Amino acid sequence: MLAPRGYARIPAAVETHEQELPDEPLYCFDPVSSEPGATISELAEAIELRLQLIATRTHLAIARAWDSGRLSRQDPDRPPFESEVFGLLGVGGNEAPDYLAIAQAQVHALESMLIEVEQARAGRLSTIEALARDFELKPISVMILMCVVAPRLRGQLARMYKILANDPRRPLIDEQLLISLLGDTFQRQITRELDADRPLRRYGLVTLTGERPNALITVDPLVVRYLADRSYEGELDRELEVRHVDRDLDELQMPRELIVRAMRFLASPRDGAYARVVVRGRTGSGRHTLLVSLAARAGRSLAIIDVGNMPRESHQLTRALEGALRRARLRGLIPCV
Repeated sequence: MLAPRGYARIPAAVETHEQELPDEPLYCFDPVSSEPGATISELAEAIELRLQLIATRTHLAIARAWDSGRLSRQDPDRPPFESEVFGLLGVGGNEAPDYLAIAQAQVHALESMLIEVEQARAGRLSTIEALARDFELKPISVMILMCVVAPRLRGQLARMYKILANDPRRPLIDEQLLISLLGDTFQRQITRELDADRPLRRYGLVTLTGERPNALITVDPLVVRYLADRSYEGELDRELEVRHVDRDLDELQMPRELIVRAMRFLASPRDGAYARVVVRGRTGSGRHTLLVSLAARAGRSLAIIDVGNMPRESHQLTRALEGALRRARLRGLIPCV
């Protein structure tokens, strides 16, 4: 069973005598913060404004393509694809200045509104802000993630992406599309944040399929549900079972000293490290019950991950286990393998 910060082995049996259970927070289980989160209406407003911002940025990117000539009608009196070639090379332009000015104004207005709304929440985190905190995402990574999520929440954006790409053979979302949406000035940052060692891919929030920079970029469906504040119950998970507490630690029929030792270990802060707690015992001896009750003291539930339901091949098993651990983290669960 994995949890942040340290390592311990809990013995199967120890001397039994009554003790008071410690009251210290179980730091190794990363207790749920008592800080207030955004309200339901604030969450809905936050995600709606982010989606509107992506829509206006897509409009701006298309307007830039119109203005540069990259998106234009073919003139029968001119060489084939002349305007598109000039647009791609940055030669000429000023083909649609009015459309470009309107799109720029819309983006600036939405950005200002988003800043005002975030300031009005006074620190109450939305889902995207909580995700950025938990997965160490930079602002540019948040924007990349929202660009990838947006078509999953607003189907019309998928059509706008295709218009912007102007090539039916291109993936719906690739690196060049992200650069078009966020601006050429962010090209190096976008490329870096999509490297395998950066949080977006290291934690499996997005997946790249194919050769860069033409690789298809997709997002984990659970990330979409998390950002939209939707129930997780709609996603069937054959590899992860959620166990909620049904009895307090005081009610467990097992040696009190075992429970106290486990709680003291889990209450020891271990900054910068990860804890692995090993619980031994026969089937039906109460291992999961103990862990569920301990997790409840930190305000969390348990994610029981059954590797028996995963592929046996090593590379497939590793990928499946990484995915299950990621889903447990997204749902705020303590993973138990």
